[in-house]
Formats: sequence, C-alpha cells, structure tokens
Amino acid sequence: MRSLNIFSRLAKRTSIHAVSFADPVADAASIREMQRLFETYTPVFWRETKKYSPRFYKEIIANQFNRLPYFLAKCRHPHFRSTVEDLLAKEHFDILFSDFLQPLEARVFRSFDHILTVSEEDQQTIRYEFGIDHVSTIPTGVDTDFFCPSGNDSQPGRLAFVGSMDWDPNEDGVVWFLESIFGGGTRIKIPEAMAMGKAVVSTPIGAEGLHFHNNHEICLAEHPEDFARIVITLLSQHGLRDAIGTAARAAVASKHKWEAAVDQIEECLNDVIGKEKPRASRDLELQTQRVCV
Repeated sequence: MRSLNIFSRLAKRTSIHAVSFADPVADAASIREMQRLFETYTPVFWRETKKYSPRFYKEIIANQFNRLPYFLAKCRHPHFRSTVEDLLAKEHFDILFSDFLQPLEARVFRSFDHILTVSEEDQQTIRYEFGIDHVSTIPTGVDTDFFCPSGNDSQPGRLAFVGSMDWDPNEDGVVWFLESIFGGGTRIKIPEAMAMGKAVVSTPIGAEGLHFHNNHEICLAEHPEDFARIVITLLSQHGLRDAIGTAARAAVASKHKWEAAVDQIEECLNDVIGKEKPRASRDLELQTQRVCV
C-alpha cells in the first residue's frame, strides 16, 4: 500500500507504466483500478499459494535449499522478468523502479543507480554493511483525509492490533502480546492509527524509523511489564488517552502526508535522470519523463 499511495500520486506528475503480479479472479477490481491510475498497467497473472495448505508447506520445505527467503523466492517467476524485458525493449523509459528490494548482497545494490529506504536505520545499515552511498530515506506517509478521527465514542477496554496476519512479524507480535502482556507491522499502521487520533503503544523496534515524541505523541515500551502498565494506564485515563491521540493526529497531519514522500521520490528520480543525461534546464521537471515500476 505504501508504494501504491506514492506512485498513484506521482502518476499525476509524470507518465508511469506499472507491472505487478495479480490474480486474474481475486484481483479483478484491483486490476481495473491500476489501469485507471497509471498510463498503462501490465498484470502478470499469478496465484499465490494459500497459506497453511499442503502445497504451502511443500514449498516451505523445498525452499530450505534456496539462497532466497521464501517470501522472495515465491515471487521469483521467469514470466515476470520476461514481461519487464519485453516492455523495456518496446518502450523507452527514463527510470526503471524496482519495489520491495530486500538486502541480499552488495552486488545487487551496486547494480542500481539509487536506493530508497523506508527508514534511516535501513539507510545506515546499507551504508555500513555494503559501503553504498547512493541511498536515501523516504518518509512514511499517511492519507490524513481518509485516516481521521471518526467522532464516535471509544468503547472502554477495547484494544486494536492492526496488521496483516499473513506477515510473520505481525503474527509474532500478536503472540508476544498475548503471551507476555495480555497474559494473563508494518510500521505504516502506526501513523495511520495516529492520524485517526488514537493513542498508540509500541515497542521501540515496532516504531523504528518513526520520529515521534515518546509519552507525548506515542508511547513506547520495551519490556512486557512496562508495555502492560502503559496499556492499562491509557485504558483507565480517558483524558491522557485523548491528549496523546490529539497530539498524534497533529504530528502526522503536519509531517507525514503522502505528498512529502512523493516530493522526495520525485527529487531523487530527477537527480538520477540528471546524472544519466544533461538537461537543458533545471526547470524541466519529471512531468516530461517516463517511469516503469
């Protein structure tokens, strides 16, 4: 969703041609939406193996001998590569943008003209481990018009864990909370909840890369007993919960709208294009360029 939010907005400024995996049946509505958002959209039809099915476990076992982690190996299909190569052979693009590139090995990173990360911690890791300087961090964005306080009264004693349960770290987080705290995400979900005026409690790792003030806009706790204490305090103190939620909404609305991330990506893409070929004027913006994602 992060990439879709960014590139759907960038598509209003430049010509974008998108390629992605899609299930021809389950993703029919999404395919139509992608065709509406971008100048062209090429779906590569693929059906992901159902999690916890016999085939899923067979793939997991077989992948033990693969140098790629399963969540990457399952997406490695020759048809996707050939689709992109055919598109590049037929069309001229100024930029080829590859999304969701995981830290695998230095030669992969060095083959790109520029690397974008979603946190300063990831940026520093790439710089330190691979000795790569052409890397920038894109701020987390939120659609603050969609994610906003509902105006409904909160229900006492209710907690929400927001995150996809097909992502292992989210599953681990729920199990850890239930076993170590209740007892007895992706990070983008945090600013989205904050934009809705909700008080958020997270571990420092869970909020890594998000620069909010602890105990004012967000509450951070590393140890189970501290986490439980903060949750109980917020549930019992309505005024404190509302104050943190209000401050959280203000911080996200002022610093984390998607437009800021799009502006930074546009600047990075212009810099890459500028290094590849001289431009007559710096006034020539990305609207005249073509991007394949």
